[in-house]
Amino acid sequence: VSFMGDNNRPVLFLDVDGVLCLAGSGLYCLPEKRTLHPPAVAHLKQLLEETNACVVVSSSWRKKKNSLELLKKRLEEEGGIPVDFDRVTPVVEKKKRDEEIVAWLREQGYNENEIQWAVLDDSENKMGGSEAKVVRQHLVVVRSSIGFSDVTC
Repeated sequence: VSFMGDNNRPVLFLDVDGVLCLAGSGLYCLPEKRTLHPPAVAHLKQLLEETNACVVVSSSWRKKKNSLELLKKRLEEEGGIPVDFDRVTPVVEKKKRDEEIVAWLREQGYNENEIQWAVLDDSENKMGGSEAKVVRQHLVVVRSSIGFSDVTC
C-alpha cells in the first residue's frame, strides 16, 4: 500500500513492546494479554497531533493480522488514535528491523535523506543490519520499563 500522496508528512516507525507496552506488564504474553500503558499512549497521541506523522508499524505485532487488529482497536478505544494498519514494514526473512524500515521507505519511493522520519523502539540491538547506520540517526530509544514518555524526548 503506497501513500505517496503523503510526501509532506513525517513518518513514524512504531515498535509496540517496550514503547507502548511496558516491560513487566505482560510484555512477553500473547498480544491479547498485553496491556497498553496509558501515559505512553497519551504521549504517542500528542506526538501525532503535533507532527501530523504517518504511523508505520515496525513492531513484531505486524506479523499477525489479529495482533494488528487488536492494536488498532486498543489505540482507537483507549487513546483516540486512529491508525492505518496497511502501513507496516515488510517482514523480510533473516533481515534486521533497520533493513525492513529502509526497505519500506524505498518501496514507497522515498529517499531516506530527503524526508522527515523517526523510529520509536526500545532496542538498538534490532538495528544491527546493513542499514543500521542510516536508521540509528533517526532512532529514539525508549526505556522498556518506562515506555514512551517525557523522559524519552
